[in-house]
Amino acid sequence: MALRGILEAGIRDAIAGGRAELDAIAAESGMPDGTGEHLAHTLEAIPGLMIAVDRALRHRDVPGFARALWIETVSYLLLDEDLVPVRPDAPLRGMLDDAYLLHRAAQQLREHLPALDDRSLDGGTELLRLVLPAGVVADLEENLIALRART
Repeated sequence: MALRGILEAGIRDAIAGGRAELDAIAAESGMPDGTGEHLAHTLEAIPGLMIAVDRALRHRDVPGFARALWIETVSYLLLDEDLVPVRPDAPLRGMLDDAYLLHRAAQQLREHLPALDDRSLDGGTELLRLVLPAGVVADLEENLIALRART
């Protein structure tokens, strides 16, 4: 099975076992009923988004910043202990910062990703911004700004 299939199956399994967790995260954030379903869709988008960005960045005309941003994003996704680590009692909560950074990276690389649905990308980013702790969002944004300044 390709990595995408493994990622999709793993995320679907985690979501299937953690729907109550997503609903609780949404409720804690003051979001309306049904927001947990939107969070699930945002997490389910991770494998496809990763593949789309990776494929887009294989073209020669892509600037160095785009490649550097992607390398940094993937490096963050592979960390065991990031800003919101995955915990056995809250595995999906620990995926939200990863999904946010991936969505933000895709937004910054938007001009190289013509096949992506901008509305879904922007909506997912905004939803994640609303449910993540403000400090986590600020740290991720600062990292994106610092990376842009270095390249």
